[in-house]
Amino acid sequence: MPDRISKILLLRGGALGDLLLTLPVIDAIRAEFPESFIELWGIHPQAGLVQSVDRIARLDALSVAPLFIPGPIDAALQGRLSEFDLAVSFLSDPDGIVAENLLSAGLRKIVKCSPVMGAGVHAVYQLACVLKPLGAKLCDPAPSLKIEKIQDQKLLLGFHPGSGSSAKNWPVERWSEFVETIAPTFEKLILIGGEADREIVRVFRSRYCKPGIEAMICPNLWDLARALSRCAVFVGHDTGVAHLAAAVKTPVIALFGPTDPAIWSPLGEHVEIIRGEGNRMDAISVATVVEAMNRVVFAYGPKPGNS
Repeated sequence: MPDRISKILLLRGGALGDLLLTLPVIDAIRAEFPESFIELWGIHPQAGLVQSVDRIARLDALSVAPLFIPGPIDAALQGRLSEFDLAVSFLSDPDGIVAENLLSAGLRKIVKCSPVMGAGVHAVYQLACVLKPLGAKLCDPAPSLKIEKIQDQKLLLGFHPGSGSSAKNWPVERWSEFVETIAPTFEKLILIGGEADREIVRVFRSRYCKPGIEAMICPNLWDLARALSRCAVFVGHDTGVAHLAAAVKTPVIALFGPTDPAIWSPLGEHVEIIRGEGNRMDAISVATVVEAMNRVVFAYGPKPGNS
């Protein structure tokens, strides 16, 4: 390590869940270098959730594109990079192009972690491999966001019936049966959807069109975080939204099928994982999810009738 680390550059691509799973590592770097200036180059809007850095810039900006191309980088980008003493990269760089360009720009130290996760170890611990060369330690592996808790008087449930892959989705008919079953327990349900979820949201609303549902489709991430923090429980799939709910300390029921929860599950005592038999989403019954929801609400959330 260089004797003095005044400015640190963090490079992190990926979707919402990838970013959130990196938060404990970023927090550990901040704890090890409390006086250093830390800048994150990431993908928006999710990069805007990081709270333990001093500045955030766009990794996907046109001015940063030469970082990924072999050969000399332009003077403007070289000037930006030369300000940093250390770069910590979570980027896919199999040919070493990014690392070579960082070194050519004058960085004295580069620490890398591949974003491709191996089997058997949770992603947070795999991402934390960057900490040992820095002399830093992972304090708490559970991602956490500091957010002002609103003392809402309503018993709310958040649910997200979509994901980035249809293979990770619980069948929509199960979602409608689940909501029909649990709706009387809650004063309001918050239906969450992203850009990839418009069709499944449409199908769900065609099956369940009763009042008492507030839809948040493609919301601002901080607005979504605040809404999730007001929920007694969140139910969803292996998605970034489930990680966001867990990060604001909302009790979470996360439904898994083909993806491995040993690597990708939200972390925390307030999280319960349900994986379908044979890794099949359609093997998860409504009764199983309702039972899990009742357990976590009883253990961690406000009680029905006590709002």
